[in-house]
Amino acid sequence: MPDSHAPLHAYRFGPFRLRIEDRILERDGERVPLTPKVIDTLFVLMEARGQVVTKEALMKAVWPDVNVVESGLTRNISALRKAIEEDSGEGSCIETIPRRGYRFVAAVQEERAEAPAAVEATPPAPAPAEPAATPAGPKRWRLAAASALVAAAAGLAWFALRPPPPTPASTVEPFVKIGEHLLYKLAPDETRRAADHFERAIAANPNSANAHAGLAIALLQLTALGVYSAQETTAKASAAAERAVALGAQLGTARYALAMVRLHNDWDLAGAEAEFRRALELDRTSVQTRIGYSRLKLIQGDGAAPQRLLEEAMELDPASPAVGAAYCQVFYLRRDFRRAEAECRKVLDREPHYALAHYFLALSLGWLGRYDEAGRSLDASGLMPGVVEADRAWLLLRQGDASLARSTLENRRELIRRGSVDSTAKLLLAASLGLKDEAFEAIETGLKSRAPEVLMLHREPRLDSIRQDPRYADALRRAGLPGQ
Repeated sequence: MPDSHAPLHAYRFGPFRLRIEDRILERDGERVPLTPKVIDTLFVLMEARGQVVTKEALMKAVWPDVNVVESGLTRNISALRKAIEEDSGEGSCIETIPRRGYRFVAAVQEERAEAPAAVEATPPAPAPAEPAATPAGPKRWRLAAASALVAAAAGLAWFALRPPPPTPASTVEPFVKIGEHLLYKLAPDETRRAADHFERAIAANPNSANAHAGLAIALLQLTALGVYSAQETTAKASAAAERAVALGAQLGTARYALAMVRLHNDWDLAGAEAEFRRALELDRTSVQTRIGYSRLKLIQGDGAAPQRLLEEAMELDPASPAVGAAYCQVFYLRRDFRRAEAECRKVLDREPHYALAHYFLALSLGWLGRYDEAGRSLDASGLMPGVVEADRAWLLLRQGDASLARSTLENRRELIRRGSVDSTAKLLLAASLGLKDEAFEAIETGLKSRAPEVLMLHREPRLDSIRQDPRYADALRRAGLPGQ
């Protein structure tokens, strides 16, 4: 039977089948004659199906090293529509979003390899130059979506024990570009698909610095989403970032990846700052570096710097939902919940399904006492139950109902006793219920494991209740974080 974690072979929609390895489109088993660039255009749209892909992102993915005019993209879209809509009678598959880009709207099925009769107990040893797969360890639920890079969760087992199928070298950079585009979605499925693309690019060309940098960021992002624990990704993310710099020391994306590793894996704030600065020296127009650097400045408590960096990023990419969501977070962490609400709604006007905008909107509405709206926004975020159940309990607790918070905390205590999660999983619940000893037990665990949520310990408004305890200042000191 098909293995949901096996390498992806093809996409199916209607009578069509898009083969991934050789990039051929078939209709009812017959090849559809399309040029490679038209196929590449379809591939990018299908990878981001249901999401708007801007014209600029499409052109960068399809023509990564060439400056092309928009008419070239328009011709590709016209050729696709003729092949899959007009000639087949399939109806509208590609939606035009005026002044922005395109969206693939047809229902898509993924075709994967057949599961083998038996699976090896351990994966084959990787090549020395590649980071080794990290063994699975206990999964840890995060404090909140904002705790590190982003938030959401998905299954750990998608990360294949065997390498993905080889990809022709000529397609490596499009895979990287698609992966980078998917990373900006900051959502579970897209982040998993991004990591898959970077793995494919590395399999095709182990010397692609951009692919290694992308993989490092994807792993960090998946950790912050609650997909992996830090123990499961630290070594591999660090190795991927170091490899990216070894291959491209003068590449801004490589330095950015190393900066994020220094920040989230190593808690090396000075080292992270040096790498962020170097990344911006190498690429002064980088939006992603400004987002990452703004997070460091938030952690450092550096006044207006986070807002300034994100406003610079907005000037470079006014439509970026990733920038907009990070901007929402700045105001949420400042306790300016009305401004946070307004900024989240601006993002959702452009990207109605953007997970982090819904998430920060939910938290802001919770603080503003608009609980029904907050609950709907939390549902709309699409984040995994293991991430949002504590948030849901917090919303009820603010309304005077502690029952869900108590039952959820008891469930997590049992999971901690069984070793399924560590004590960090109960931090928000314990603090919200006024159980300070348990809250500081969770913080102690986070300090030892370098849990990402501890980096935001001094910023998260829902932890204000423990700030007067003497243990709080000691925890900040040991984490190398500034005081209030």
